[in-house]
Amino acid sequence: MKLAVFITCRNNSTRLPNKALLNLYNDTTYIDYIFKRVHNIKTDCLKILSTCHGKENQILINKAIDNNCLYYVGSEQDKLDRWLNTAKFYNIDFFVTIDGDDPFFDFNIIDLAFDSYL
Repeated sequence: MKLAVFITCRNNSTRLPNKALLNLYNDTTYIDYIFKRVHNIKTDCLKILSTCHGKENQILINKAIDNNCLYYVGSEQDKLDRWLNTAKFYNIDFFVTIDGDDPFFDFNIIDLAFDSYL
C-alpha cells in the first residue's frame, strides 16, 4: 500500500503572488514551515510537492528537494488533474492533501486519515 501527502502549491497565484514565499516568522516562509511540519506525520508515506509548470515554481521544487520531499509538475489550472497525475506518476494508492498556504495543518488528523483508510 503506497500512501502519500501531496503539498499543493504554485507560485503564480494572481490574487497574492508568491504567497507561499511570504515570511511567516523570522526568515521562515509558509512553504518552509509546511515542509518542516510534514515530517511530523508518523505514518510511513511519501511527501510530494504537487506544483505546476513555470519557472516561478522552480524555487518551490528546490525547497522540496532541500527538505527531502519529492515533487511533481503538472497542470497549472486544474488541481484535480495535477493530483491524479501525481498519484499515477508515483503509483499512489491513497493520499491526503495539504495546501501550500496552510502552515498550521494538523498532522495528527492526517495520521488519523491514513489509519482510517488502512
